[in-house]
Amino acid sequence: MKRLTCKDVGVDCDVVFEADTEEKVMELAATHAAAEHNLPEIPPHIEEKCRASMQDVPEKSSDTAA
Repeated sequence: MKRLTCKDVGVDCDVVFEADTEEKVMELAATHAAAEHNLPEIPPHIEEKCRASMQDVPEKSSDTAA
């Protein structure tokens, strides 16, 4: 599982993106950036920062309290 937050790339925003793949996290981040940060396309330098900031996190277990 991969995780990225807006704060990881220097944006004052508490949104957290988690998905099975780096590509899916980037897709979620791009949709959010367009809707909430007036960024219709993530520029290459920000994409690089996103990918470098992405973290591996353990899979969530269905029997673990949230």
